[in-house]
Amino acid sequence: MINRIIIALASILSSGVLAYAHLMLYWQIHSGKPQPTAGVAHFHSSLPVLKDGTILTFGLLFFALFCASLTCTIKGKHKITFACFVGVMVLIWVRMWVGGL
Repeated sequence: MINRIIIALASILSSGVLAYAHLMLYWQIHSGKPQPTAGVAHFHSSLPVLKDGTILTFGLLFFALFCASLTCTIKGKHKITFACFVGVMVLIWVRMWVGGL
């Protein structure tokens, strides 16, 4: 029972946070928000690694997994929720791999 709760929370929170981060970054780039100045720490002032379309794609994929995880958790389909969690972890790995190219 407790494993189901932990997996459901991990699946929902990890995909939700990453979807929010990617979609907000895409929104900030396209809204013309000024980039950080040189006075900000290095990791905040560095240029984005991925192109705009790639950021949007990853954001939408994470959002789709977030919606699927939330829906399957509410319906009680724990195996599909676990599959969504595995999908999020694989997508994180792919995101790191693409960012390193």
